[in-house]
Amino acid sequence: MIDLSPSRMALAVTVRSAIEDDMAYVRATFEGSYKLTKNSLRKMPWAFFKMKIRPSLIDALDGAKIFVAHNGKSIAGWIAWVPGMRYDVVRWVYVRREHRGRGVMRSLVDRAMLANRIVYVFRSPLDEGLARWLMTTGITSVVYEPWERWKA
Repeated sequence: MIDLSPSRMALAVTVRSAIEDDMAYVRATFEGSYKLTKNSLRKMPWAFFKMKIRPSLIDALDGAKIFVAHNGKSIAGWIAWVPGMRYDVVRWVYVRREHRGRGVMRSLVDRAMLANRIVYVFRSPLDEGLARWLMTTGITSVVYEPWERWKA
């Protein structure tokens, strides 16, 4: 039986370039979701995390193109990436938990028109699934490289 409850139906979103008013939400969700990527970060006190890790996260968004998916009420998700000649570097993709599985990420990836090959610079527990999913969209290669290598 197919689940057609409102929580599983496609979510109508408008994808647009992020504006300054969006950035507080983008930064907060980036920090919060990144803190959950490793057990060592989860255990780290927020004050220490903000002092030691936050600067790298802020740097990751500098110079990146950022699109947000808006559902008319709030931001449903966002993508930050840097377009390149041979590959695009994806800094992060975020979708609100209640909107996952409803086409928000597909809308973001389609609007970003990512290259055939991408490099993903932050790793989370969901990345293996994300890499497999991205390859179903026509992207032929998804490679993880540590953020430090792509910092410059």
